[in-house]
Amino acid sequence: MTNLQVDAEIAGASAVHLVDLALHYLTEKGRHRIPTPFLITHYLLNDPQHTEPDRPYVPLGQVETFEDPRLARIGFYEDGVTGRHDATKVITPFVESLLRPSPPINVGILLYGAHSANKLTQSLLELARARAPRAELTVYAERPSALADDGFAARLPFRLELLPSEQDAERRIRQAAADGTHDYLMLFESSGMYRGDDAAALIGYLEAGRLDAVWGSRRLSVRDIDVSYRQRRAESPLARGISRIGSHLLSLAYLGLYGRYVADTLSGVRAIRASQAAAVRVPLTHKQVNQHLLSALMRRRADLLEVPVQFLPLSPQRVRRTSAGEGLQALTTILRQRFVPGTE
Repeated sequence: MTNLQVDAEIAGASAVHLVDLALHYLTEKGRHRIPTPFLITHYLLNDPQHTEPDRPYVPLGQVETFEDPRLARIGFYEDGVTGRHDATKVITPFVESLLRPSPPINVGILLYGAHSANKLTQSLLELARARAPRAELTVYAERPSALADDGFAARLPFRLELLPSEQDAERRIRQAAADGTHDYLMLFESSGMYRGDDAAALIGYLEAGRLDAVWGSRRLSVRDIDVSYRQRRAESPLARGISRIGSHLLSLAYLGLYGRYVADTLSGVRAIRASQAAAVRVPLTHKQVNQHLLSALMRRRADLLEVPVQFLPLSPQRVRRTSAGEGLQALTTILRQRFVPGTE
């Protein structure tokens, strides 16, 4: 914590020079090669914001010369014009960071596309085993006809709401988002191709509260994508080629229109800030919801992080794939969202 005002011993020195002097002597005049963060974790540099000829303040100096600016805290630390440091300004941020940890985030998770008790319970168990410790979760899903044991839900480490239909689950989570119940919404395709522990991993990225969305990407793993296409050997090579090219075309559309490349625009695992997810006009289970969400995020220049998720491809006989026609609709949606106002 550097001096506020100049005295005889530091005449002509800046705050940055004082930090350099401290490091010089802490390393015994440079004899020990100890990295700076092991010696000084924070620099508190006073910015006087004014000058007085009879009470000269220590100037800041060239703060841009710090190798790691994350260590520097620059502010007005004087108690009025007393020449003394204000203890509240200096100490409070550190005390609050220790004694007032940030509250856990509240995440609502919509499981859709299961259509069977086996698939739904598998996703729930994977999510339970890998649950993010600093998040409060509420899961919304359609109740399969074969799942009638309410005791199962009571033993899960999160709240589970089973609704009569997928549409009811979608409306319920959207209502909860509008009421301010959740900080983030996660949309998770529970068809068996994605793992519930990846959902918990995405939530871990949200715990700091800075990101607007975390997007799970299958395309960050070339191996998983190649396996996926091999599963589609019943299709013609032309159809597989069109599918591969089409997915890259959607990614390039975002790059060209917004300057941001999204590797997997058709992902089934994504978490979005609740207020932004609830603002889209199509149902959250709509086939084109990803394009509505991504377009809205791009327009707002939102902080979006794309992370890899494990993809377990199933044969086309067991799950419905995105058709070429639906891919063209997705591209049309991207263009309309970019150029036609009011189409969120």
